[in-house]
Amino acid sequence: MHAPIEGSPGPTRRLALVGVLFVALLAIGVRLIGFTDPWSGRGDDFHALFGAFATGGPARNFAEHGFAESLGMPYDWRVVYSDGAIDHGWYAHHPALYMWIAGLAVEWLGPEPYALRSVALLLSLFCVLACGLFAKELWGVRAGLVAALLVAALPLGWRTGMLPWTEAAIAGCLALAAREQLRFLRGGPPRHLRLAALWILAGALLDWPAHFGSAALFFHVLLFARARLREPGVKASLALYPAVSFGALGLHALHMAVSMGKEAAHGDTEGTLGGVMTLSEPLGRFLGLQFAYLERYLTWSGLVLVGLGALLLLMRFAERRTRAEAGLVAALLVPGVLYIGLFPGRSVNHDFFFVVSLPFVACAGALAIVQFGAWLRRPSASFAPLALVPVLVVTAHGIWQGHAQWLLKRSPEFGLLVEEPWLRAAIDDPNAVVLTHIGRGMFLPFHSRAALVHSVDTSAALVGWREKLLARTEPDRPLWFLVDATTIALLPDGTQLLATLAEHGSPERHDDAPGGPMALVNLRGGAR
Repeated sequence: MHAPIEGSPGPTRRLALVGVLFVALLAIGVRLIGFTDPWSGRGDDFHALFGAFATGGPARNFAEHGFAESLGMPYDWRVVYSDGAIDHGWYAHHPALYMWIAGLAVEWLGPEPYALRSVALLLSLFCVLACGLFAKELWGVRAGLVAALLVAALPLGWRTGMLPWTEAAIAGCLALAAREQLRFLRGGPPRHLRLAALWILAGALLDWPAHFGSAALFFHVLLFARARLREPGVKASLALYPAVSFGALGLHALHMAVSMGKEAAHGDTEGTLGGVMTLSEPLGRFLGLQFAYLERYLTWSGLVLVGLGALLLLMRFAERRTRAEAGLVAALLVPGVLYIGLFPGRSVNHDFFFVVSLPFVACAGALAIVQFGAWLRRPSASFAPLALVPVLVVTAHGIWQGHAQWLLKRSPEFGLLVEEPWLRAAIDDPNAVVLTHIGRGMFLPFHSRAALVHSVDTSAALVGWREKLLARTEPDRPLWFLVDATTIALLPDGTQLLATLAEHGSPERHDDAPGGPMALVNLRGGAR
C-alpha cells in the first residue's frame, strides 16, 4: 500500500533540517505581520470582526467575569440589573472550547488584539506542522516539506494566523486523523483508527466542519479497507468515528440545555440553522464569489499547482495500488466543499470556509511539485532542484498576495476611535449600559467594560430595551445609545430608529470621529 513518488529518494538529513528551519521561520514570520495591529473596524474584514466581536466579546467576558457564571457557555453581552438579575446575550451556536481558550489568553495577556492573535498564530502553525506530517507519511520528506511550505505561504494558510477562529485548528486535526488512517491502510493495527478518532474528536469539539471530515474519513475506510473489517477490533475502532462525532454534538446540545434552558437552546439552534442554510444570492453569483475567494487566498499560481496535483491524484486513483491513498487525499477536500455548500447564508460573505480543506490543498500541491521533480531527472528519476522553482514562485506569489490583502483590509481608524475620550468615557465605565446597532459598534465588545448590547437595529427593540433598563436599573446608571452615522441609514428600520432616538434626547455628535461621524444619545434624556 505504501506508494512513494517513484525513484525519489529523500534529501540528506542536513538538507531536511535546513528545509524544516526555513519553513518554520517563514511560517512564523508571515504570521507575525500585523500581530499588534488594532482591529480594523471594517465589516467585511472577518480577521478583525471575529477578534473584536465573535471571539473577542465572549473571551473578554470570560476573562472578566469567570467561566462559572454562565456555566461555561459563551455570551457576547451581559447586563446586571438592580435586583441582581443578569441578562445574557448568548453566543451558543458553536462549541465553547475555542472561546474558553481565547478567554484564558485574554485573562493571561490582557484585552489586547495580540492576546487573541497568539491563539490563532499557534493553531495556524499547528496546521502547518500537521499538513507537513501527513504529506511526509504519504510520499516522503520532500512532499512533507513542500506541503508545509504551501500551508505556510499561501494566504489560505498564513492569513489564518490573523483569524481568531477554529478553521486552521480543525484542518490540522483532520490532517493528523488522516495520517493515522493511512498507517492503518498500510497494514497497521486498529489502534491507528482509535488515534484517528481522537483527532476527529478534538476537531469536533472545536466546530462543526470537523463532522464533515469525520464522515469522509469513515466512508473512505469502508470503500478502501473492507477486507480488513473482518479483523478483530477493526469494526469497533472504526465505529468510534461516528461515535465521537455524535458524542461531540450531544455534549454541545447538553451544554446548551443546561446553561440556557431547553427551550432557549432549541430556539437558538433553529434560528441559526434557518439563517445559515439559506441561499441569499443567485446560484451563479454564489459560485462566482466562491471562485473569487479561492483565487484570493490560493492565488492563480496556487490554483494551477493544486489543479495539476488534483489531476495527478486522478491518475493515481486509476491505478489499483495507489487508489486508496489518492482517495484519502480526495476525502480531505470534502469538508471545505460541504462547509461552503451547506451553509451558503454564511459562505456568501465568509471567505475563509475552505480553510478546513487545507490538507487537500497542501498534499495536491506537494504531489505536483515532487512528481515534477521526478520527471525532470528520468531515467534515474531523483528529485531535481529545478522543481523548487515553481514552488518558490507559488510561495512568493502567496506572500505577496496575502500581504496585499492585509494592506487592503487593515485600517488604523478603529484603533483611534476607541481611544477617543468621549467614547472611552462611555465604554470604560463598568456601570454603564451602551446599546448599539449593526456598524462599528459591533467591534466594541472586546474593548468595552460597560455592558454593551449590540444589534439593536429597530425602533421597537430600542423602545423595549429603554423601558426595561429604566425600570430595572438604578436612576444614576448611565444608559447610552451609540449611533454609527455611516451605517444606520442603511438599516431597513434606520430612519425610524433615528426618529425614535430623537424623542429621547439630543445626540452628542462627533462628526470628526475617526472613520466617520458618530453620536451618543443619553437614553435617560438630558445632558451627560
